Amino acid sequence: MIMEEDIDILNSLHYNENAKPGFKIYKSCLVWPDEGLDAPLSRKGRNFLSDLWEIRTFIYQQLPHEKWGVTLQSWKYCTEKWEFGLKNVPNWPGFKRLELSEIDKKYLNRCLDDPEFRKKQIMMVPKMDIDILNALHYDENTKPNFEFFKACLTWRDEGQDVPLSSEGREFLVDLWITRSCIHRQLPHEKWGLDPQSWQYFTKIWEFGLKNVPNWPGFKRIELSEVDKKYLNECLDDPNF
Repeated sequence: MIMEEDIDILNSLHYNENAKPGFKIYKSCLVWPDEGLDAPLSRKGRNFLSDLWEIRTFIYQQLPHEKWGVTLQSWKYCTEKWEFGLKNVPNWPGFKRLELSEIDKKYLNRCLDDPEFRKKQIMMVPKMDIDILNALHYDENTKPNFEFFKACLTWRDEGQDVPLSSEGREFLVDLWITRSCIHRQLPHEKWGLDPQSWQYFTKIWEFGLKNVPNWPGFKRIELSEVDKKYLNECLDDPNF
């Protein structure tokens, strides 16, 4: 699932009871600096860590297992990921925060419920990341990959492996998630994981169209029949 080096890194992290949480918008979750935010993980390791953060938020929200994830099939994937984490990275500091303090609970609820808070975060994308995304070159021959947890297709030429800041990476993932909502022909009010998300993702999309117009992903707003079939198979088949 992930490399042994990533498992060792996550198990070696030290819990800091004085650390303060930040809010990751695209995953609607809280993260703490000591949980691996800046750890030198591989891409698979980084995705695994992001999955743990999002699954933990489902626990904070007291969602039943069948409500974990973006699609109807996601909950099985999420449950397997969580069990894998508990078994293989038991020393990860995030497992010490399965229950929130009243202060952190209030902060999470504010982040989830306040659309104005979300809008302010859009402007935090550094210019360096904007320039990197605008400099990417479209490759019509590259094939898509399916990001299960985000329920979206991504192409390698869209910035998967470029050196973005954490804010820039979050912005890129937001673009992928929003585009997948378009691919799936979801109405705006269904964009995102919670009732307030659609306003945020609409602003993200508008911000992207205006500020990174050369991003290759904007050339794939409409899917080919082959890619459409691939996306639907991934969404419908939990074992795909």
